Amino acid sequence: MQKALSAMLERNNMLYMKTLGGFVLLLQAAVFTTTYRPLHDKLASS
Repeated sequence: MQKALSAMLERNNMLYMKTLGGFVLLLQAAVFTTTYRPLHDKLASS
């Protein structure tokens, strides 16, 4: 019982970490586009 529970927790943890990783990547992409884009446009237009 204990082994099955820990295995289940481990699987959930992996899923959680993957989801968290994906979220962080999305967040980084959003920050990158919102900060880098205007800066790039400003440099390109000047």
